[in-house]
Amino acid sequence: MAKIFAPEALPHLSSTRDKRKRVDLVNDELQGTTAIKGDMIVYPPDNAGSAHYHADAFEFKFVLRGSGTFHIGQKMVNLKAGHIIFLEPGDVHFFHTSPDEDLAFVEFWLPPTQETVWVNPKDP
Repeated sequence: MAKIFAPEALPHLSSTRDKRKRVDLVNDELQGTTAIKGDMIVYPPDNAGSAHYHADAFEFKFVLRGSGTFHIGQKMVNLKAGHIIFLEPGDVHFFHTSPDEDLAFVEFWLPPTQETVWVNPKDP
């Protein structure tokens, strides 16, 4: 059966590691599926995420708005709206946002990740 969620009905979460905001889009609690998990993430201007990887899931990201630098392994790529990122399990990655705008994207994990590994466990 189809479901429609108003934005305020979705779980809005703040990260304990950085300044990003997260809205859960697809998960077991909302849609009753364990096949996929999805979020919308918004990083504020001039911010960076902590380097990490997902040990057990493929990850897809679609940039909705903003720009920044995406770090994957030793590579750096300038991102903007419309870019798609595909990550395999174990790909170390993180973002730096540009100084003057948010970076917003949706991301999906297949299967839903059970293990996120932080490269430096003491990163904020």
